[in-house]
Amino acid sequence: MIYSILIGLPVIGDVLRIFNAYAYRGDIRADSGFANIFLWLSAFWIEIGISIVATMLCMPDRLNGWLPTGICLSYRVDFSPGEISISVLPNLLGFGIGAYALIFGMNKGILQDLQGSYSVKKENKKSDVGSALILNADMAVPLLIIALTIAVGVAQKVVPNQKFIMGISWFLFWMSMVYTVELICTLFGLGENAILEKLNDKS
Repeated sequence: MIYSILIGLPVIGDVLRIFNAYAYRGDIRADSGFANIFLWLSAFWIEIGISIVATMLCMPDRLNGWLPTGICLSYRVDFSPGEISISVLPNLLGFGIGAYALIFGMNKGILQDLQGSYSVKKENKKSDVGSALILNADMAVPLLIIALTIAVGVAQKVVPNQKFIMGISWFLFWMSMVYTVELICTLFGLGENAILEKLNDKS
């Protein structure tokens, strides 16, 4: 009930639906309810952890307050995350949207093999969630994070001295970088499978 109300909200609902589908690994149940907390943690904890560490290193004045006495980071970061985000990420967003279009031209054999692998995992009880729709989420989540990062980057440029917004902007910037790498890995896997499919095609 709550899920149905939330995904019915403009913009926020669409964002939630995409993230939930990613946490559910493309499982069709993502359309009817939230993935459990363990699926959310499994899907996002590594990326969030890397981004938090990178964010802290980019704000040494804040990090020094948490370090033990006698340990102090002496370097400075003289550029803002908003400046980087609005100058670099629009190009990555364009690249990602172009890559997203590849899904619609994929060989159906690759998709069938992927769906088959999830079916085998369910039969062997190695995993009870997931489907070939994970490809859709794998493409959408990086693009969504990049778009959010650009929006927060603009806000950070408007209020450059607001430390909280600066921290969020750094965090989202590094999330964008991590997920861009994951997007490249996904494209590499798809390309590899497509090449092997063509090599094995005897027709």
